[in-house]
Amino acid sequence: MYDASYGFYAARDADTEGQEGKYYTWEAKELKNLVKDDFETFAKVYNVEEGGNWEHTNILFLTTESLKKSEKTYLEKGEEWRTILLAERRKRPEPLTDDKIILAWNALMISALVEMALILEDADLLEWAEEAMNTLEKQFAHPEYLYLHSGRKGQMKLPAYLDDLAYLAKAMIDMGNATAQTLYYHRAKAVLEYVCQHFKSENDHLFDFVHHEYEQVQIRKKDIYDNALPSANVVLFEVMQSLALIFQENCWSGIFENGLNAMRAYISGFPAGFSRWAALALDASESITEVVIIGPDAKKIYQSIYNKVQKPNVQFVVSIGEEENIASLKDKNRQGDTLVYICKDFSCLEPLTDINQVLGVIL
Repeated sequence: MYDASYGFYAARDADTEGQEGKYYTWEAKELKNLVKDDFETFAKVYNVEEGGNWEHTNILFLTTESLKKSEKTYLEKGEEWRTILLAERRKRPEPLTDDKIILAWNALMISALVEMALILEDADLLEWAEEAMNTLEKQFAHPEYLYLHSGRKGQMKLPAYLDDLAYLAKAMIDMGNATAQTLYYHRAKAVLEYVCQHFKSENDHLFDFVHHEYEQVQIRKKDIYDNALPSANVVLFEVMQSLALIFQENCWSGIFENGLNAMRAYISGFPAGFSRWAALALDASESITEVVIIGPDAKKIYQSIYNKVQKPNVQFVVSIGEEENIASLKDKNRQGDTLVYICKDFSCLEPLTDINQVLGVIL
């Protein structure tokens, strides 16, 4: 579902030959013929049932419990089993792929790649995220609309919607932190400024889904619910919160406070439908700790800290040493050293160089 020239494809069919899941699922008797004497262990590991664990067939899946029962065998045989099953599956008719490229979904995927790269400490995943982000810039950037919404085979069209731009700005901040490249912060700021100019009416507290110049109906839709995808508005407000700290600008504070206040009744009335809004409201009720990491080893230090700091009210700013008119980095670089500043309310402690000391203060 990925093409390095264009990005991540939109979807793949669930059904083949008129049957949902046929390409991906397995009957027990079929598996017995494939893994032979290993079937009993295989079935325990992958939760296979004779009558099927879904719609009279089997979806293969692992659980912590199933792995514990046969972990040694799984480690010894798992690769062999996967090779056998993959070869067999390739004989089946493949589901059709919708090779449309959607900016919003690609941006979400990039954020996911960055997070997994940090959690797993996997440099290849981060490199993939960077490649995908560069592809987005080539394919979707537009001189008039800033970014486009979707297309296929390089033929992109339609001005970007609010979710496209909100998710993209969030991905840019994630990339800026993970790579210590400040250019991503500037790009995210440009997206936010564009959205403030073209997606918000003066007296509204939230952002409209469609660019005002390209509306086709009089009613202005606002995406506020957290559904299968997070609300475009809440992601944009998260971006606003992050960039206000990075650039130390209060020009967005009124928009942020008014928008969040407008959502409080929805949050309290139906929190399950506004879970990300609820998390944002909780974050906003506490003072935020800003951790500025600057210097040649900033990327490495951020990656080593990331897994140890799971606190939503901790915001990072990471740079290899470039300040580039970013207020939170101003006068913090010291040639040759990598320093960590822990700040609250725009006031910072003396810089630290020892990660354990940093964690001691943050945690």
